Amino acid sequence: MGKHVWMIATKKDNIWVKWVHSVYIKDSNWWDYAPKAGDSWYWRTICQVKDIMKGYLTFDQVVAMPKYSIKLAYNSLLPVNARQPWATAIWDRLGVPKHRFITWLAMLDRLSTKEKLMKIGVTDDNLCLLCGTAVENQNHLFFRCEYSSKCWDNVSKWLVYHIWKERNNALWNAQIRRVDKVCDTIQKTIHNRISTVLPRAVSTRDHSWFVALVTG
Repeated sequence: MGKHVWMIATKKDNIWVKWVHSVYIKDSNWWDYAPKAGDSWYWRTICQVKDIMKGYLTFDQVVAMPKYSIKLAYNSLLPVNARQPWATAIWDRLGVPKHRFITWLAMLDRLSTKEKLMKIGVTDDNLCLLCGTAVENQNHLFFRCEYSSKCWDNVSKWLVYHIWKERNNALWNAQIRRVDKVCDTIQKTIHNRISTVLPRAVSTRDHSWFVALVTG
């Protein structure tokens, strides 16, 4: 969808883009354009993606991309030659691409939370979608929301166990494994646990998530 937004913004020379400009956008500014209620679901979805992209990219940044790619979108978020100390950890080649993308945006405080979407007029309320009790910003969503707190509590149980296990391994066997090896063990533990509780008949979406978890 992001590529469609870029193609429309740059007015790529193809039939579909020309048709979109002729039928929908016409003389309007694409970055400020809002679809009509009766427009097709697919077109309204593209417009929603465009509004989300507005939360972390300017129109000029989108148009400046010689071709659309997630990597170029990442680079557009940073000042020239900017380097972050946490970048290496996020861009680990074994990470799931979509996980890296969202983590990158989170570290830059560029996720399109409802607080930000309300400021640009995309939504008329800013309450957290998970708990509905507070303004949805990154600090609340990941650290203060009751839902995410429960997630952290469950994940921390795995971490506490394996960190203590490594501590004992260092004490009794004088061996300390690399951090990535410990994380691999945790991943396999979670995989094995999910395998025992996941129903045989699962949706394609759930299966894809599970495969991503297993393959890292």
